[in-house]
Amino acid sequence: MTIEDVRGGVELTLYARGAGYAAIQQCLELQSEVAPLSSVRQFFGASPLATTARSWYLGAIGEIVVAEKLARLGPTWRVVNAVPVGAGGSDIDHVVIGPAGVFTINTKAHANKKVWAAGQALLINGFKQNYIRNSQHEAERATKLLTAALGRPIVVTPLIVMVGVTEINRGLKRPAVDVITSRGIVRNLKRRKIILLPDAVAEIADVAGSRGTWHRDAVVLADTQRHVQRFERLRREVDAAARRRQAWLLLGRLGLVVAIAWVCVELLWKIIAALEGRA
Repeated sequence: MTIEDVRGGVELTLYARGAGYAAIQQCLELQSEVAPLSSVRQFFGASPLATTARSWYLGAIGEIVVAEKLARLGPTWRVVNAVPVGAGGSDIDHVVIGPAGVFTINTKAHANKKVWAAGQALLINGFKQNYIRNSQHEAERATKLLTAALGRPIVVTPLIVMVGVTEINRGLKRPAVDVITSRGIVRNLKRRKIILLPDAVAEIADVAGSRGTWHRDAVVLADTQRHVQRFERLRREVDAAARRRQAWLLLGRLGLVVAIAWVCVELLWKIIAALEGRA
C-alpha cells in the first residue's frame, strides 16, 4: 500500500472515509493552483473558489448533504461513503445496507434546476444526462464485487438522489432507476419492503466496509481529517463571500430606492412651487 492507511496501529476501513472524499480531494488539488484573493476582492465578496474546482466543490457538498440525510436512517442501517472501485479514481458516492436491501446512491447537485425522468432518459433543464446508465453500471459493479466477496448472490439496487431540487417531473414510463430528492431519500428507503434480517445486514456491511472488496490495490485512504478541515475552511470562505455579495446587492438596491425617493421629493417640491406661483 502506497498511502498511509493505519492510525495507532489499527487498520482503517472504508467507514473512516467521509462523504465526498474523492470530490474533496479533487477540489482541493485544483484550488491549490490559484492565487489567494486580494483584500479588495475579498471585501467586495468575490468568490475564493477556482472556476476549475467549482463542479468538484458542488459535488462534494451534494454528497455531504445526502450523507447527513442517510445518517438519520437509524442503527439498523449502515452507510459507506465515497467507495473506491477498480484500480483508478472511480468511486460510488454511497453504498447503503439495511433491512430493505443493498443500494448504491449516485448523488447529483442541481440546485433550482428542472428535472425530468422517464425510462432510460433523465433531463436537467432540458439537457439529457447519462445519470441513469451510470447508476445502473455502478449497481451492477457493486453486485459483482459484493457477490464475489461474500460467496453468495447479492443484488444491489441503484438510486439517484438530486440535491437542491424541489420537484422531479416524470414521464409516462417509470424511470429505470428511481430518482429521488435528498429530502425524500430516508422516507423512500424506510418505506421499502424488508428483505434482510439484522445478521445479514451486519455481514454485508462488514464486507462492504473492507477496502479489498472494492479496490484492486486497496489504496484508498489518506489523511482524511486534514483534507476535511481544509475543505470546511474553504466552505466557510465561500459562504462568507456569498453573504458579502448579498449585502452589497441589498445596499445597492437600498441606495437606488433612496435615490429614486430623493428625485421624487425634488420633483414634488417643484410641482408645489409651480402651483403656488400660479396662485
